[in-house]
Amino acid sequence: MRILLLVVLMISSGLQTSCGGNFFKDLSTKDTDAAKYEDALKAIDLGDYTSAIAHIESMSTAAKAQTKTIETWAGAYAGKCGLNFISLISGLGDSSGAPFLFFMQAFTAVAVDPESCYIAQQKMELLGNSSQRTSDQNLFMFVLGISKLGTYLKASADLLPATGVGGDGVADPTFSACANQPAPGTPMMTDAQINQVVTGFGLIFDNLTAVSSSLSGASAVAGLNDFKATCEALTLIPNCAITNPNGAEITDATRLAFRELIQTSDFGVGTACTKDQVGIPDGFGGTQCCP
Repeated sequence: MRILLLVVLMISSGLQTSCGGNFFKDLSTKDTDAAKYEDALKAIDLGDYTSAIAHIESMSTAAKAQTKTIETWAGAYAGKCGLNFISLISGLGDSSGAPFLFFMQAFTAVAVDPESCYIAQQKMELLGNSSQRTSDQNLFMFVLGISKLGTYLKASADLLPATGVGGDGVADPTFSACANQPAPGTPMMTDAQINQVVTGFGLIFDNLTAVSSSLSGASAVAGLNDFKATCEALTLIPNCAITNPNGAEITDATRLAFRELIQTSDFGVGTACTKDQVGIPDGFGGTQCCP
């Protein structure tokens, strides 16, 4: 359970950096890799993810290649992204309805840095694919996929009211995931951001089987399976488990389908259409979800 314990340690406040006190308390030299790793854990415990990342990045190449360091590195970036592991896992048990909306609402009143979620993903991928990683590492990747989705949507769709970190858990009235709304040529979400949404679900689906037993009581799993079935039925999306946001596998058609899915009331954060209207032409050069 190392990665699960590690993530709880990293993302939760009020926990100590080790169960038996300071493991490195007898170290006399503070510029060793072990001391820098200890400093990273302390920074994470304080929620200072930027300092934690800096401590890790100052370690030697060999130390940074160790599994525990990679896990901690990824966890620090996930924390910087906005992930609170305990809150998100607890919320999955009570979630229902549209998965996009739930994931966005999980980051209401949270300062988010979506790009850090992708860096966390890249760090964890150094440990291998889902068949090579441990069950706890796959659980982390599953939750990271949710975090990618939630933070990218929060940063684009839920900015109002613009006080504090902004947002109220509801998509702003002016938000549209469609490429050319509200003004032609002015996308509310860029193609690069949509790619991250696509691969957020890719991470979820790539790790869903591995974590289903751990989350068997979560209603969110049933909703995700429903979304997966809808996704796989859409000819616009040849693969629903894409994890590389920079690959050629994500086509314009795939991006359009996900833009429409975000607009739906069934799965998305909008009310413009339903899942049955995704991919259906409107007769005017657009679709029923993105006219």
